[in-house]
Amino acid sequence: MDEIPEKVCDECGECRQPTVRGCEECGMRYCYKCKEQEHWTKCKNYEAKEGVCVKAARDLLPGETIFSECPLVLGPKLPPEDGQVHCVGCCRLVSTEKVLHCSDCAWPVCDPQCEDLKNPKTHGLECQVLKLAQTQNFRFEILFPLRILFLQTNNKPEWTSLIQLLSNKKSEDPNIHDLNTQNNHVEFLQDNFLVPLAKVEAETGTMILEEKSKELLEKIFDYVKTATFEAPNNSPMQLYYPTVPLIPHSCTPNSFQTTTEAPTYKITIRANSPISKNTPITSSYINLFEGTHERLFHLKTTKNALCSCPRCTDPTELGTFFSALKCLGTRTEPCGGTQLPLEPTSASTMWVCDKCKIELPNDQMVQFVRHLGGEVAKVLDRKPTADELEEFLAKLLMFLHPNHFYVCQVKQVLIKLYDGEDLAKTKGDICLSLVEIARKLYPCGGLLLVELLHGLFEARFSIMGKSEDLVKNEDVDELADLVKEMKSITEALFDPQLAQVVTQDASTFTDWLKNHH
Repeated sequence: MDEIPEKVCDECGECRQPTVRGCEECGMRYCYKCKEQEHWTKCKNYEAKEGVCVKAARDLLPGETIFSECPLVLGPKLPPEDGQVHCVGCCRLVSTEKVLHCSDCAWPVCDPQCEDLKNPKTHGLECQVLKLAQTQNFRFEILFPLRILFLQTNNKPEWTSLIQLLSNKKSEDPNIHDLNTQNNHVEFLQDNFLVPLAKVEAETGTMILEEKSKELLEKIFDYVKTATFEAPNNSPMQLYYPTVPLIPHSCTPNSFQTTTEAPTYKITIRANSPISKNTPITSSYINLFEGTHERLFHLKTTKNALCSCPRCTDPTELGTFFSALKCLGTRTEPCGGTQLPLEPTSASTMWVCDKCKIELPNDQMVQFVRHLGGEVAKVLDRKPTADELEEFLAKLLMFLHPNHFYVCQVKQVLIKLYDGEDLAKTKGDICLSLVEIARKLYPCGGLLLVELLHGLFEARFSIMGKSEDLVKNEDVDELADLVKEMKSITEALFDPQLAQVVTQDASTFTDWLKNHH
């Protein structure tokens, strides 16, 4: 592949004539004459194969950008909290007691001058349809599919791609409740808005939405459930990107994503490990610091997807024993072995002890772990002291493997409660145990791993920095390695806040070295 210039200048990279156009991926400038498409063919790092997956177009290194894109459609994240309603423009939550209304369609707004009321990605186009209804029943569930429909007027190429995607997409078998809910929303949108719209189109001879059949609506409603993403920083908004939904989930992903804040919500997909040409790009859409059953459950309910990655199919979860339980044996013969599922992705699997070989059904084990999870939630909700949490942790360890994800969850809270030099060693030891697990689950790094490394650095430095004894070289080397690992991960993550924390750790360590070593 030809070398792509890194320098951003104000002249075409081919003919050197002045130009204002540029490639978002590499920064190279080019003019119309020198063919934007020709440059993009060189620079593009991915290929969307028949609208069903994304593959690397060339060999990629960790940290390299695969692609970036802005959302095509923005809509409210449902459901809102009691006593609140979304602004139909910016999606901001507004108290039902203070809500105002759009002067044209009468839907709720935060302010009649809200800038997003004219935004074609939100309310700008749909207002002409919403005002046709004779009902004041503001069902926000219809807004996102309606805004998707308007892609056929404000972004024809993406609409064509979406139609092709929907035609290739295999239909799932929803449960009766979901199917009834979806049919109800489709009928409400049709009867109250699209049927009146068709009459207006016939009377005026002006076509506003050419494609709006019931069959198409059903496909869009079904697709929106799994293809949208929540906006960052707890924003009450969900987003639809054209390419990101084509990337399948994996609990051992080869990419990660970052999203900018409003107003662009630009998402960037980067490689987190070396990716060979033609390798499918994968990403993660759930919390990876949970056990296999919990991950698969959340994945099914939020994305209607399954996962058979190396971690999910491994009973030990890459050697971490993250879902393992202790075998209690019988009343007369305690065991103490480790119980693991034979087939972790199967709902009918049996759990087997590696010591006494006793077998237990999956549903019984899942119910027991769910009960323990409820107890963990209740204890943490009470804001326990460190002593109370240590006592609870000791009880958990009677039933769960020391690396079990509920044990790790409690430990994460516990290290935040440890304050003072006398607890630094205990805090450091717990941080180290969590770091060793996170390194296996996040072999390419991640935010959680950096946070745990930072906690470990603080604990170890607190001990070393206050020690009046001669500092051991291995202790200094450990801190140096921690700083190096944190810097390596944050450089690839492109997280400014986290990078600032790591920079401060590095500066603290460097200053100490100058004065004491």
